[in-house]
Amino acid sequence: MLFSPRAKNRELAELCRRLAISLESGIEVRKIFAREADARTSGTLRQRVRLIQERVAAGQSIADGLEATGDYFPRLFRELVKVGEQTGHLDQVFRHLAQHYEHQELMRKEFVSSIAWPLMQLFISVCVIGLVIWVSGFIEGKDFKGRDIDILGFGLKGSSGALTYFHIVAWVVIGVIVLIQCIKRGVFWVRPLQRLIIQVPYLGTALETMAVARFAWSLHLTTESGMGLLKALPLCLQTMQNARYSDHIGPIVAGVQRGDTLTETLSATHVFPLRFLDAVEVGEQSGRLPETMELLSVQYQDESRRAIKVVMQVASWLVALAVMGFIVFFIFRIASFYLGMINDAMQM
Repeated sequence: MLFSPRAKNRELAELCRRLAISLESGIEVRKIFAREADARTSGTLRQRVRLIQERVAAGQSIADGLEATGDYFPRLFRELVKVGEQTGHLDQVFRHLAQHYEHQELMRKEFVSSIAWPLMQLFISVCVIGLVIWVSGFIEGKDFKGRDIDILGFGLKGSSGALTYFHIVAWVVIGVIVLIQCIKRGVFWVRPLQRLIIQVPYLGTALETMAVARFAWSLHLTTESGMGLLKALPLCLQTMQNARYSDHIGPIVAGVQRGDTLTETLSATHVFPLRFLDAVEVGEQSGRLPETMELLSVQYQDESRRAIKVVMQVASWLVALAVMGFIVFFIFRIASFYLGMINDAMQM
């Protein structure tokens, strides 16, 4: 479902941190989830945790409880918990996941803070135009051609015009929210848009860095936890959150199945950076692929912090351009009204 509830990064980070500490302390799993079911968290998260607690209390695994929650928890989260239970490294898995979601939440906050002021400017501009439409309803009379005075020229005047205007704005906002949700959840028709955006100069490089950082991190964690490469690769490619990479899941898995090295299969896609592929090759040849992925994930996460700043700058520029374009457009509309009035007066 497009708007079905999903766990937030902040909630996941806090939950994973508490679970990691409890497991490392040797507390029994049933007691841990009995406590978590009564924790002061959001109602939605608490409901899901209670489902897990019920399964665990009945003797089932945490992974079985997670499956009962549907898609509320990310797929990678569910799969890693399953592997962590099977290998006995569940505390390490939760600690790594906590670090990952804390990093994601930090980047989200930085992004929101960077575009907060441009969005406020846009909001003020929209409200000012609505006020102009409402005030124009008090201006009575005809122009020199006998038409009702319409400052903006859209036929929107007074309370009814302002209401229509804000209805249009509301539908635009809803459309933007739906588009963002579709991109986040990978709806099929936004996949061409994902492939197009990552080709944009400057912005595309930043998005590629962030995607490769997620791939390196997830591949490190899955292989270190004991998950087989064939099972790990589809999950890791999906964490990249871009169709340019996830479109190659089938060929990559098929290549590994027929005995090709990971470096060969990734190289055949022509979408991964050469520097990353060289490091993967070294990791495979030395038999230390998980350790190599850990080093790469750290390096790319540092680079992704710089990349997110690039994305934030581009986003703030786009919002600022939208604000300026919005204001300039309506200034020209108002100016054209008065110039038209002057022209009509001169022709009489």
